[in-house]
Amino acid sequence: MSSTPPTSTPLGQMLIAAVEDGGRLWEIKNLIDDGAPLNETDTKGDTALIKAAAKNDFELVEILLNAGCSPDTPDRDGNTPLIRTIEIIKDESSALNIICALIDRNADVLAVNDQGHDVMYYADKWKDFHIGIHSFLRSYSSSIAADRDTADTASAAPKEQKPAFGARHTNLRQYIKRGMKK
Repeated sequence: MSSTPPTSTPLGQMLIAAVEDGGRLWEIKNLIDDGAPLNETDTKGDTALIKAAAKNDFELVEILLNAGCSPDTPDRDGNTPLIRTIEIIKDESSALNIICALIDRNADVLAVNDQGHDVMYYADKWKDFHIGIHSFLRSYSSSIAADRDTADTASAAPKEQKPAFGARHTNLRQYIKRGMKK
């Protein structure tokens, strides 16, 4: 069964271009308010959220997530916004805030791109430079993987939704800062 590629809309393309160009926040908010499709892709397969995540622009990511962007819509290479944030860490503090915001909105930490790489593949590449982020992602993704393994082996009992990110790691920033000091 073949899927039809999404149609391109002027508002959607303007939103992506505004994010890519580092547009003024009021302009981006107006495009969203005018009904720009939030998960539309450009010719490279990037959504506005993926572009904001790759720029490590926390404010834009937060605006887009609050507007309803999906935290897991991949680009044409299968990279999710979380993977793109880790792949291109420009500012550790912003990247950390973006990671937290995406995970808080249930981004799939175990998603794999078309090359077979997951978030930890990219986090491992940066581990010598961003120890706190690496340590956090290592422990968080391990706990999610264990939860999934347990759910897979459980009988047909109803699945519980994983708790919100904040409920699992109330002191995340302190945890990561401790890792950065090592």
